[in-house]
Amino acid sequence: MSFFDSEIVRAEVAQVQKIQEEIMVGAVTYPTMTSGQKIILIDKMHDLLDKQKVLHARIKLSDASEAKDMLDKMKQTAYSLGIPRDTSIEDLFSQMEQVLKQMKINVERTA
Repeated sequence: MSFFDSEIVRAEVAQVQKIQEEIMVGAVTYPTMTSGQKIILIDKMHDLLDKQKVLHARIKLSDASEAKDMLDKMKQTAYSLGIPRDTSIEDLFSQMEQVLKQMKINVERTA
């Protein structure tokens, strides 16, 4: 059985995709949202980040070739978005977590 044939992995990937779609829809109207709506969207982003961290951990622990390919694709995507090559995915997740915390603080401050 391949890495992505696992029922658990498929469910996690489906959840990540669903949350990503919800965030993309919400992000379009972010500037006009109420503070409460913004907090809900930020919380959804945090949920996505948590699920991505779990999926990333599973991928890193797997010996399956498709998991290794996915890990390489994740790194290449990060680099193509301007993330320095010496930044680990774990460090990137930590930085993203800090950004989300600051976003929430800023929204709560202006509410």
